[in-house]
Amino acid sequence: MACEREQEKVNQIVAKLSRLEAELEAAAPPKKPAIVKKIEALEAPLEQAKDDLRACKQKHGPPTTPFDATLNVLFSSNQPWGFFNEYGVRRSIRITGRGNTRTFAFDDIEVVRKKDGVETRTLIKNMKGTLKKDDGAMTLTAEVELPFGASVYRVPVSLVTGTSQSPNGLFILTGSPLSGTNFTLVGTGEVKDILTVEFQITVEGVFDTAP
Repeated sequence: MACEREQEKVNQIVAKLSRLEAELEAAAPPKKPAIVKKIEALEAPLEQAKDDLRACKQKHGPPTTPFDATLNVLFSSNQPWGFFNEYGVRRSIRITGRGNTRTFAFDDIEVVRKKDGVETRTLIKNMKGTLKKDDGAMTLTAEVELPFGASVYRVPVSLVTGTSQSPNGLFILTGSPLSGTNFTLVGTGEVKDILTVEFQITVEGVFDTAP
């Protein structure tokens, strides 16, 4: 666990001080000055240990905080999948760190299409990246699982709040940085194994509370 050693150092000195203060209270008057000197000798090490603990906590950042959000997820491709849309998807987005650049991770998102009685599921998973507090820019990497017949194609994709263009220029999307509680992430990619299929993803999000 981060900062465990620094915390233990503080705890040890505090425990010594507590014992000495108990001794001081029970000691005979001739012995009190020596105990007072021992107590005073621990004051500087205690302050140093506290400084080390604070520095460690600042370096490693605060615990991860979950922020709930409502997402509209739109997926489309030139072939063979067509359009998949999921509206009002509730997900938790875990944000970690302090300062301008934060790291974050999404829970996986499943997008389902039902057509002619056949249900097709596309999964967007391993979504993690960075958020810049000063301008709201968000960038993340993810993996898209695209089923086709008996196969499942797994394609890496980047989602950004800027502009994304698919490799052959079929799709060009522009997102929007986090502003208050709202953001739009966009991404494009291709599946080279089957007729060079290109796809686009848009994730429109609204946090319950501003991160």
